Amino acid sequence: GAGRDDDPRLRVVVIAGNNVKLVQRLSTALTPVPDDGGLGLLRGTNPLVTVQIARDPNPARPDKPYFIGSEELTNLMDLASVCISKPGGGSTAELAYRGTPCVLDASKGAMHWEEFTIKIFEESQRGIGLRTAKKGDIEKCLREALALGRDQVLAQDRRGGEVLDTGEVLRRQASALTGLPFAG
Repeated sequence: GAGRDDDPRLRVVVIAGNNVKLVQRLSTALTPVPDDGGLGLLRGTNPLVTVQIARDPNPARPDKPYFIGSEELTNLMDLASVCISKPGGGSTAELAYRGTPCVLDASKGAMHWEEFTIKIFEESQRGIGLRTAKKGDIEKCLREALALGRDQVLAQDRRGGEVLDTGEVLRRQASALTGLPFAG
């Protein structure tokens, strides 16, 4: 279980977006880490785990300090060993392109298209569906997702194995349909 001497240290970065209540709950439930270099790290009962609430270093909207712009979000995904995300289309598409394994949160249920996404990620061994919020479930899912490693299999062209550039594919198709050039 968590807290064993052989466990590596783990930093959980929370992308709260507009969910200020989540930030307040975490800030109340967890303890600030002293001398953290200004990162705003928090800690719960496991001394090997710290939590950081992400802030965009160049926020587009200073009144929304926890909203992370796309460039910073992709940087965080590239640095992450695993991500916890809702199983929505935008976030999971980006996770597929980044190759980051993930835990897809369906602990309070999921819409039918989210269930489809979870199924595809699980079948492709790119993610784990979190179905309940029982104690220990998140840790179990995180461990399973970490074991998957990084892989861009969901973003690869099945014919050639290269990572798809969907923008280029759409430009070629639009050009073929209209006879007009479409620049990238």
